[in-house]
Formats: sequence, structure tokens, C-alpha cells
Amino acid sequence: MKEKEKEIEELNLEELQEQITGKDYEKGIKIDNFQTIFEKEKDWYSKSKKYWAKAPATINGMLIGYEHIAEKDHKHSIQFLEPFVSNLSKTNRCALDCACGIGRITKNVLMPFFDFIDLVDSEERFLKEAEKNFSNSGKIMNYFCSPLEKFIPESKKYDLIWIQWVLVYFKDEDLVNLLEKCQSGLKENGLIIIKDETSFDDQFLYFEEDNYLVRSSKHYKAIFQKVGLEVLNESEIDFGDPTCGTTIFALK
Repeated sequence: MKEKEKEIEELNLEELQEQITGKDYEKGIKIDNFQTIFEKEKDWYSKSKKYWAKAPATINGMLIGYEHIAEKDHKHSIQFLEPFVSNLSKTNRCALDCACGIGRITKNVLMPFFDFIDLVDSEERFLKEAEKNFSNSGKIMNYFCSPLEKFIPESKKYDLIWIQWVLVYFKDEDLVNLLEKCQSGLKENGLIIIKDETSFDDQFLYFEEDNYLVRSSKHYKAIFQKVGLEVLNESEIDFGDPTCGTTIFALK
């Protein structure tokens, strides 16, 4: 696991949006204006919803055919999370697993550290599978069926809000809004952890088939600064994908 030194850099989201360029990965063409990818889509989220409506409610389905990376992902996440746990509530620790799917992260990463966990996902099929899997755990408090961009966490409830491999579907404005709502959902010493794909340079990658948007780490940090979130730590992990990497951020 490669740890990055903390960078202190002023990043203006609006300026970055005007300056960055990217690539339509499927067509192999350059995109000179970041905002143009949103202009032709009346319902930005319809493509991703259509994809996940057909995805199998299995680990392989959650990982879009890359089940073999699951164990490596879990170990990396636990190693990253563990140093922060001692600063959270000593009792009644509560976590929120965003875009939880069938509960892969809840089961393999969160359960050892938290007393209570809420799950939220837009697909009812996935939540029903998760409920079946966790029927005897005693730790799952709520299963919320809601698109993440519309979900509002309960105020000051959570020690940790975990968001993994879903923000690639978000518009910047909706991501800012989500993080603001998540901030309000944290306890005093609470933490947001984001783990998602990041580009290898400062450009973005766009996949039109499901409106999948891979941002750079710099782009994410501009969003975090816009919201007023500090990056406490970050770590990269290589899953062998030649198109992009994966970065995990701890935010407060």
C-alpha cells in the first residue's frame, strides 16, 4: 500500500472544471470541455440505474466481474481504516454503508469495528439479499432503499460514512451536495471514507455507456475543499486495471 504525503494546495473547483480535459474512453476521442458531457443527458443517472437493475446480486455482480480482487480490496480497506478507529466513539459505534449492494463492505470491513450499521442502496434486490445475509448479525439497524444522490443521512448519527465505487456515477454538483449532507450526518469525531477509481493523470475518463466518470485525485480534492472537508490520509492501490487506479481518502 502506497501512502501519500499530505498535500496542502488550494484548489478551486469551478476553475478546475473550466481547465481540465478528458477522454471518451469508448470512442477514443479527446473531450476539451468537462461540462459538455452533462449537457446532452437529460437524466444523467438513468444509464447507471439501467445497468445495476440487471446486475446479479452476487459478489461478482457487485464487482462487475472482478470478484478476484475482493480479498485484496478488503485487506487494503481494513488496513487504511484501523488507525482511525481509536478516535471514534468508544461505545455504540455506528456506520453508514453507502451504495452497499449486498453488503460486501459491511460484512468484510465494517462489522469488526462497529456496533451498529445502516445500509443504503437504490436497488431493492440488493438490500433484500443483504437482509438475508445479515439476518442473524444483530448489527444492522436499517436498510434504506434510495438513490444515493437523494438520500439524507440522519443528523449527527454516524461515526463513519463509507462510500465506495459509486461516485464515478455522480455529477460534481450532486457529489458536493452529498458530501455536505454526509458532513451533517457525522458525530463530533466522525469520518467519511471515500474509495473510488482515479485517473493516472489530471485528466478525466468518460464512459458513455453508463455515464461513468473517472476523476483525478486532484479533482476529488477540489470537491472536498469546496465542501470544507480535510483529507486526513489517502492511499492508492493497484488492482491491475490499465485504464485507471483506485484511491481511498479519509475526510473530516
